[in-house]
Amino acid sequence: MRKMFLLAGTVLFALVLLFSSIALKPWARVDAKAGEIIDQEFLQNLIDAPDVEKAINDDFAFTKEDVAANFTNWGLSSKDEVPISLGTPYKLCYMEKDYLEKYQQTGNFSSAISNRYIWVVPYLDKNGKVAVTSHVEFLDGSWQVTLLGLSLPKKDVAFSCDKEKIIEFLEQNNINNVEIFKHVRLSNPRLDAIYVKSGTEEYIIPMGFRPDKVKEIKLNSLYSLEEFMSLVKEYSAEHSSASKRW
Repeated sequence: MRKMFLLAGTVLFALVLLFSSIALKPWARVDAKAGEIIDQEFLQNLIDAPDVEKAINDDFAFTKEDVAANFTNWGLSSKDEVPISLGTPYKLCYMEKDYLEKYQQTGNFSSAISNRYIWVVPYLDKNGKVAVTSHVEFLDGSWQVTLLGLSLPKKDVAFSCDKEKIIEFLEQNNINNVEIFKHVRLSNPRLDAIYVKSGTEEYIIPMGFRPDKVKEIKLNSLYSLEEFMSLVKEYSAEHSSASKRW
């Protein structure tokens, strides 16, 4: 009888451990290879990193002084929001202008990602929150800061530049076998997005300032690529018809 109780207790303990493990890990983990693919979209040990970093650092010293002196002109409510440090720059690739047509013809989204890209650089305040951003682009033979301001809401910049948050989001949605990962910029509709290819599945997370302009598309949500491109097609057709009426 005592052996039976011991056996039952052992089985019960094993079950508790099993379900505890499941509770602690409710989603699939992004593997090391996928992590390396995601790493390539952040300014780390890349070929152009030293030149990009020089452009960023040369500009930052001047910019933070200018923002501190004119913080209201930068849309900041107080000097507490003045940038004092840099976040992690991420690569933003431009989609070809006719990406929708190319996708409809080939079904291949990644082939419509152009060779043009910029680095988006978050400038952080004393609390580590995004204050403004700069864009660094290769022009006339060198990397240069071409834009200061915000092309995305601060919370979207904070998400886009945080590899750990992105990985956590993917894991929560059981996306772990990442083959392609890109930050992309669309011209029609005017949105930034994160594009992920995982095996035969492809996903889009759209982001932008004006949800009222893209009512059909719910920003900051995970879409299958097919569903998202269907919404883009509807948006394009609707706005094309509207422009013709004018």
